[in-house]
Amino acid sequence: MTGGNKGIGYAICERLLRDRDDTHVLLGSRSKSRGDQAREQLVASTPAWASRVEVLTIDTSKDESVASAASDVAQRFGTLYGVVNNAGVADASPREIVDVNLYGVKRVSDAFAPILHRPGGRLVHISSGSGPMFVADLEDQMRVEFFKRGNCSWEELHAAAQAFLADVDARNLAWAGVKPLGSEADIRYAAYGFSKAALNVLVRQHSRTWPDLVCTACSPGFIVTDLTVAIMGARGSTPEAAGALPPEKGTIAVWKLLFDTNGVISGRYYGSDGLRSPVDKYRSPGTPEYDQEF
Repeated sequence: MTGGNKGIGYAICERLLRDRDDTHVLLGSRSKSRGDQAREQLVASTPAWASRVEVLTIDTSKDESVASAASDVAQRFGTLYGVVNNAGVADASPREIVDVNLYGVKRVSDAFAPILHRPGGRLVHISSGSGPMFVADLEDQMRVEFFKRGNCSWEELHAAAQAFLADVDARNLAWAGVKPLGSEADIRYAAYGFSKAALNVLVRQHSRTWPDLVCTACSPGFIVTDLTVAIMGARGSTPEAAGALPPEKGTIAVWKLLFDTNGVISGRYYGSDGLRSPVDKYRSPGTPEYDQEF
């Protein structure tokens, strides 16, 4: 679990410990001290968890950190049942946002996929409804189809990411739909939406690269986290005022993608209610499941 020391990542770790007594949880944290604090909090709540949770220091923005973490896990455990790519940022430069939210997920997936259990090991990417909303705002139909079909190579997705960042640097509106990139908040939000839309493409690449794994992406929903605080704060509001839910509500879709053995299909993006969602438009939780080919 990357980004397991707070927010949704912490809530998922807590639920795994509480509801699945057959699990051993690796709580991933960029900072060892913050990871240790999160572990201490979990163990303080339920001392019996002490033998079932440990901190894995991992900075998803650094190749060396990810490789070291994967090597350590492989030597100690051999194989893993699942990896949840939860670490993400929104309150940063566009390049940092794309690096962590897209390239960081690829780093972790490439490093850990070889030690996931075969067949059926789970690779879950935490995406966002901001991804489909970003695609829905695009005016260029070819770019909409790029995200919708998701049948490109990593080299093509990488090129699209670099083109997007170059356009943002130049304040080019081609990638940002009809909304002007007039403020730093607009720029960061566009980068966040792009990174999550690209992540929904990446998961389809992963399903083709590792057909013996179950590779999925999901939105956790609109949850109160440091990330949503940053996004809403830039707009002069708070997540709570906008109706955001507590972190434990963000575990619903992840739980299904980790443990459902019947209805989950590799390569797909799921909404916060655990139902399949389109990648080019927002589907509200509780509405009918998306059933089209793409």
